[in-house]
Amino acid sequence: EIRLSLVGSEMCIRDRRDLHLFVRCNERFEADSLPLRVMLLSPDSLRFEERFVLRTERSELPAARSRVCEAPFRSRVVLPDTGRYRLVIAPATPQRGIEAVGINIVKTE
Repeated sequence: EIRLSLVGSEMCIRDRRDLHLFVRCNERFEADSLPLRVMLLSPDSLRFEERFVLRTERSELPAARSRVCEAPFRSRVVLPDTGRYRLVIAPATPQRGIEAVGINIVKTE
């Protein structure tokens, strides 16, 4: 489980952000997709939770190497409230070979 705190006061509330989920996995992960549970807790304690299926591609990397798969989650997101946003991302079911799951947040151009 990954917990990430986003502090809304450090960002302009008019800024829009693109959110991309990623997974880093090794050779023990053999599925072609990974169901994830994504939960956001806003500064005013509203809780949003949903499932997201991240598609993964098999790779012919050597056994000792890991691979990273990334997919767009949300585009042009606005975080309107100042304060801490708590984001939890976790596999929806137990999986072998998952080294990390996370989110990349990029300011929309």
